[in-house]
Amino acid sequence: MTWARSWAWLVALAVTLSPALAFARVPTRLVYVRAPSAVDCPDEAALGKAVAARLGYDPFSPWGDQTILATVAREGDELLGRAELVDHDGISQGRREVRLAHRDCAELLLTLSLAISITLDPLYIERAPEAAVEPPVPEEEPIDVPAALPSEPAPPVGRDPKPAPVPSATTTWHLNAAVQGSVQTAPGLAMGGRVGIAANRSRWGLGVEVSGFLPRTRAHANGGEASVRLTSLAVTPCLRVLVPLSLCGLASLGLMHAEGSGVEEPRTGDILFPTLGVRAAFGLPLGSRFELFASVDLAAALNRPRFQLNASDVWRPGPMVAQGAIGVAARFF
Repeated sequence: MTWARSWAWLVALAVTLSPALAFARVPTRLVYVRAPSAVDCPDEAALGKAVAARLGYDPFSPWGDQTILATVAREGDELLGRAELVDHDGISQGRREVRLAHRDCAELLLTLSLAISITLDPLYIERAPEAAVEPPVPEEEPIDVPAALPSEPAPPVGRDPKPAPVPSATTTWHLNAAVQGSVQTAPGLAMGGRVGIAANRSRWGLGVEVSGFLPRTRAHANGGEASVRLTSLAVTPCLRVLVPLSLCGLASLGLMHAEGSGVEEPRTGDILFPTLGVRAAFGLPLGSRFELFASVDLAAALNRPRFQLNASDVWRPGPMVAQGAIGVAARFF
């Protein structure tokens, strides 16, 4: 494809997506899909960096209020690329596709990044580098140059001699709070809440959270009862698999506090309760800074203490712990 045809395609794309110009500078989610025939093409991070390099800032965020859908695939000897802008209501604001009669994914990535840059920021103009003005050089005697020294080839016309620097991905910080329920962390269904902070970078994230549950009581057949409550600290490394879905690891260290009552010698005690498991989290953006989320946890109990009254078992945690939560997250930086 000639450069003239590339620019004509970009102008057509900008006109097609013109209803979306009001969304300029709105944080945007990037969804990039490579067909099995184009797995050797650059990945989502490369496309995001190429767009950020052109705009001078990173427009993409998992908390974006609109979405860019980009796909690449090969059909025979042609390379096919598509770009579509979808607003926060899930309505398409325009789409365009381009075909290259060769298999150069790098050129397609540059074309898509320029098209996306114009779509997200209509004021963006790619300026050619200004020629440096050199002072006049006084005339001197000509100097013979040995024929054995070859001159450097001129850079290809229409391309910069050096690629533009690509900025690194931006890290965003988020606060979250949720109500949650749990089984096997206390007798019966325990209710409580959690608060946390998370750092997200591209598709990866790392969170730290503190949770606590209201005490639950279990009566003994021979009289008396035991009350158990749990407080824990957890670390959650996450990977965003799809726009609404993230999969996380879950490592927690809890402290179970138990109290006995209704017996001759009631006792109290604290026991460590570590767990290791996984989490599935689903997010629904509420504007550019807030998100409603729900999560489901499944973890293995690495310590299963026995709670007794009068030397007889009252309750013991099961081998697996299940938790569910619903809450709100807010991006503050």
